[in-house]
Amino acid sequence: MAGFSFDSEKLNDLHEFYYNWDDAEHEFMDDELEAKRKRLHELIGDYTSLISGNTFPTDSGQQTVPPEWEYNQPERFGKVVGELHEKAGAVVEAHQDLVRTGRKKLGV
Repeated sequence: MAGFSFDSEKLNDLHEFYYNWDDAEHEFMDDELEAKRKRLHELIGDYTSLISGNTFPTDSGQQTVPPEWEYNQPERFGKVVGELHEKAGAVVEAHQDLVRTGRKKLGV
């Protein structure tokens, strides 16, 4: 994301999961799967909060970490970019873990 803009609509699936999959209808009866779903939900909340607090719209309607931070606030820039990449990786890893465990337990 550093210096690169992105289409915020690509986050729609994350928002959908975060806002609509935290209720009894979407809970797993299996304790291990439910713990993994909760962990994914938490990570997505952290990631999207980080994005909303540290990215801004561009003239083209996309979002970006302000490129001027790289020069004016290099510590902040580096910290934000690092956290965004770290959280994104954690979300992907947690999702893959939930899917793999679910397939194994549910025989899918």
